[in-house]
Amino acid sequence: MKSSTLKAAAVLLVLFFGIAANTLHAQIKSVKATFYLTNTKGDKKLITGMFNDITSNISFDENKLWAAFFDVTLHVNGITTGNPRKDSIIKSVRFFDPAVYPDIQFTSTRVYKEILENQHIIYKVDGNLTIKDITQPVTLRFESFYSSGSILFKGRLDLDRDLYHLFAPPGIGQYVSILLETTVPQTNN
Repeated sequence: MKSSTLKAAAVLLVLFFGIAANTLHAQIKSVKATFYLTNTKGDKKLITGMFNDITSNISFDENKLWAAFFDVTLHVNGITTGNPRKDSIIKSVRFFDPAVYPDIQFTSTRVYKEILENQHIIYKVDGNLTIKDITQPVTLRFESFYSSGSILFKGRLDLDRDLYHLFAPPGIGQYVSILLETTVPQTNN
């Protein structure tokens, strides 16, 4: 199953915030998640940026994954590359087109974990990602690392931009890579 686009990145980061506490309901307005598009060979990053405007409703309890849910909206105008020319590409009619499609939406359908051979836990969240008017199923995967009273969450998602009709100038590669990392204080409920 192919994954979906840039917007999922921010979604993953919001998921990380949700998992930091045993149970959490979150309204997150600003989250830093990075993304990049490479050249067609995949050996040079051409466009990098971050998501800055996210609204979410998250419920997560690691002991009741059956009841967990993630409803996350990424506001496209909150995406920035730090370069006005590259911002204009990302926010163009051929890419995200925020004038017509102002939001990217992720809604979870299932949350579960896998325990690896080394006893490390990997969380997965199945859900539907809508970019523009196209909805595709995706699975978000991330790891957690406990250290000195906090939890570090790391994840990566490679999305096929063609699935969402995100057309880029010649020379831009097929996939958008989203890298997520955040540290959250550990709480005991």
